[in-house]
Amino acid sequence: MKKLIMICIASILLLLFSSHSANAGPSLEDGPFGDVPGIMNTTETSTIEANSWITIQWIGGAPGMDEYRVEDFGWTHTFDATDKRIYDASLTIMAYDVDSDQGELNNVYVNGYLMGNLIGGSGESWEETTFDLNPVLVYGGQVNVWLDIDAAEGGWLTEIDYSVLQVHWDFQSEAIPAPGAVLLGSIGVGFVSWLRRRRTL
Repeated sequence: MKKLIMICIASILLLLFSSHSANAGPSLEDGPFGDVPGIMNTTETSTIEANSWITIQWIGGAPGMDEYRVEDFGWTHTFDATDKRIYDASLTIMAYDVDSDQGELNNVYVNGYLMGNLIGGSGESWEETTFDLNPVLVYGGQVNVWLDIDAAEGGWLTEIDYSVLQVHWDFQSEAIPAPGAVLLGSIGVGFVSWLRRRRTL
């Protein structure tokens, strides 16, 4: 009987430990805040505004990053937009040795749409470029970033250290229907009114 109890206790402890390990995500010491490369780190904080939140997802060390290269490559940010209203969103990329003032052209695409060019001054230095994103590009849940390095084929190289997606959002209020629901509701009301007019004629 004692042996059976000991086995049960050991099984429970093992289950708790494995569950904790599986749910443990990166901490604030990971990624750009520490010395652990290649971590996708997502943080979520509330704002001063009631029911308003900001989600920040950092990606560093994705395949192609941390390499001084001319070959194009991409990476993917994720955001769960279920039952959320997105106020605004932005994408920030930290790049090295981008001489945009000398004609270097590194185009950034998000879900197939051209956002613009990475910026940077003369000399070998790190600089961030931030793009404002249309919330429509985020609602799908995936923000696919593609970097066309040296788009003008001038012999330029660059290196990406990290990419940051920031989304300012709120929970979708049940009192405020989604635009699609408003449209369908308007069509329904108009159809009912039309039927009523037909009956009176």
